[in-house]
Amino acid sequence: MLSLDGISGLKIHKEITLNNEFNEMLKDFKLYKNVTSAWPATVHSINTELHEKVINMTPSNLEKNILNDQNINVAAYGVYGRFINNKKNVVDRLNYKDYGRAHNVNNFFQMYFIASLGRWGTPYIINFTKPVFYSTFYRYFVKLISLDFSNKNNLYDENTFTSYNIQSPEFDLIFNDTIFDKNLDQVIRMYHFSFSHWPVKINQNCKEVKFLKEKKTIQEEIILKCLINKIEIFFDNLKDNSIYNNSLIIIKSDHAKPNGFYDEYPNNLKINNTIYWGLGRYKPFILIKDINEKKNNIEISDKHVFLADLAITYCNFFYEDKFCNEKYNYNNLLMNENSFKKNNYEIYIPQDEYSFIDMKDFKKYIISNDVSLEESLKKLDITLN
Repeated sequence: MLSLDGISGLKIHKEITLNNEFNEMLKDFKLYKNVTSAWPATVHSINTELHEKVINMTPSNLEKNILNDQNINVAAYGVYGRFINNKKNVVDRLNYKDYGRAHNVNNFFQMYFIASLGRWGTPYIINFTKPVFYSTFYRYFVKLISLDFSNKNNLYDENTFTSYNIQSPEFDLIFNDTIFDKNLDQVIRMYHFSFSHWPVKINQNCKEVKFLKEKKTIQEEIILKCLINKIEIFFDNLKDNSIYNNSLIIIKSDHAKPNGFYDEYPNNLKINNTIYWGLGRYKPFILIKDINEKKNNIEISDKHVFLADLAITYCNFFYEDKFCNEKYNYNNLLMNENSFKKNNYEIYIPQDEYSFIDMKDFKKYIISNDVSLEESLKKLDITLN
């Protein structure tokens, strides 16, 4: 599993259509370009990917996902580490010296802060993940020491805030830390990389920049140029270790970009006038290749699916159908989509313009996979503009 933060089905489909090399690279895969995430941020998106719904992440609840199966050799990187009870299986390469590449003193603090926030699998001195701490501390104290009084509502100012880009060099090294034992029948490796997160501060050559000069609406296309190179590295590692053919491989995102990054309708629609979370934010992508899958051309599907469908997809790969069907309710994305059932899924929608990532700022709704996300939200009388 290769999870790439903040990439939309809209943009990756466009890149596959226009870029023949990328298209050829993915010829064994199926692209689900019309995917919906239940949550507009990483942790609970992955929560639904592993559990079908947003669960209370207590140790006993986490035991129920495949990353905690004692019979499978597991290693995880990035946010996936938060869903593993056995922290020995969490790959942790970054250390404090990696935060030294900040552009200035203010960014040094911000780099440390956001890295600590994003590194769910590793306990740091202070638990930055508490929602109340996040919402109050960042909104006021961090903005204060950064001397950024330009817009108190703009929590992520492109010119002052250094994002998760410290993870970019990790991509090229991570496979050395998660060597596959070819004597094992069942192995799980899940990697979540955040250097494609917004604000985009990686150029098409995967080099960190202070900020991109290009307008927001093409910044995701720039980061995709970098990601194509990274995906090629990923595939080369799998093929060099004779893993590519005999593995289920999934490349996906957790969500897409926030308001302002899309010109295209309906991705450019705001939800309930919120500053950040528009319809486009809830539209990630899934690329999937089954074991021993060989094709001449990539398959592209417009079928409406959810990240939550991945839970039973993982389950069916490792366990008997009967067990999985009792545990999960949704659709195995490896199956013929003509056999997909109509299902109801939960989704969490921001309630007003100041909603950010606190659970209290969101309301849970139930929507169906037989209706587009736009139409579903309109039926619920949610404001789209």
